[in-house]
Amino acid sequence: MAAIPKYVFVIKDSSGNQYEFERSTNRAYENYENDIGRCRFFIPHNDLKLSSSSVSVDSLSQILIYRNGTLVWQGVVQIVQDTVDGTWVYGETFMATLGWYGVRYNQVYTAAAIGSIITDEYDNIESRSGNFISSKITQGTIESPYISATANNLTITRTLFNENFLSFLKQMVLAGRAEMTSTFAQNTVFNISFSETTPTFSFLRNVGSNKSDVVLELDSEIVDFNIPRDFRDVSNQVKGLAIASGPTVISATYSDTTSNTAWYRREFYPFFNNITAQGELNQRSSNFLEDRKEPRRDMKLRLAQGLVPFDGYVMGDSIKIRINRGRVSIDEFRRVIGMEVQIDDSGIEQTVPILQKARS
Repeated sequence: MAAIPKYVFVIKDSSGNQYEFERSTNRAYENYENDIGRCRFFIPHNDLKLSSSSVSVDSLSQILIYRNGTLVWQGVVQIVQDTVDGTWVYGETFMATLGWYGVRYNQVYTAAAIGSIITDEYDNIESRSGNFISSKITQGTIESPYISATANNLTITRTLFNENFLSFLKQMVLAGRAEMTSTFAQNTVFNISFSETTPTFSFLRNVGSNKSDVVLELDSEIVDFNIPRDFRDVSNQVKGLAIASGPTVISATYSDTTSNTAWYRREFYPFFNNITAQGELNQRSSNFLEDRKEPRRDMKLRLAQGLVPFDGYVMGDSIKIRINRGRVSIDEFRRVIGMEVQIDDSGIEQTVPILQKARS
């Protein structure tokens, strides 16, 4: 039987003091690609380390989670909930702090590479007094996505109006992935790494590779799976709309014949309120169709006890999945886009990777 891992949940206050809560229960943490990860844990009222100082509500505190001495999750305390039995603590990864700031107002970019736009806006946020990013996060590699099947930077024309920086980064990911084809990989990803000393922000053009030596199979590594098929949002006739200078309404129309045949004609008219140029509207509308022309393709697996989260692979890698049960027959690579871990009170962890089927 595999050894039970040792988890340590630590709160670090604004002065740098660290408090390890060895008696905490109901422990869980999550991490997702291009999104905010979360954690939770419960501290019993009779834990000798629990106090108004160790779990402060007067200033920002951080959370660090260690697995066998390795930092596996890091973020900020977002909610503290006191009850008669003890205190619940909820946190979010440093990715959440990117949403505390906005890009500049009426900032015009004309045919600019995405990486240069992100660098300019990141630098501007860092220059603002009292911001978390310049205090706690290091700026790392910022790359520009390419135009499909080339090494030429994808450029956009955009006027910024104080959009949330986290939301803006997600929009830039979509612009990059809109150039992806069945033969041209561009899984654009932004992230803040976990580090005690130098958590680092990055925006990378393409992340992940096939890990042929990592194979997860039902009745071996996989003990349960959940593969929903949601047909409600299928769209195969997409007309994207936006407002350009003038003002004038601009549009971009895309369709998919194969989806139309399988699911009948399904129209959708998304309005992109932050887009101000035809080129980016084309990219976003095309990407919208690619994401909606088929039912959702995400899946969750529950792994057998003793299997380590991210063992032989990292977020963004593709691992081999083999499932043959009922109407489900899968023997292919699926991309890891998230990880959820729960630790029961005896220390046994339940690991749930979230995977996504590649675009067709």
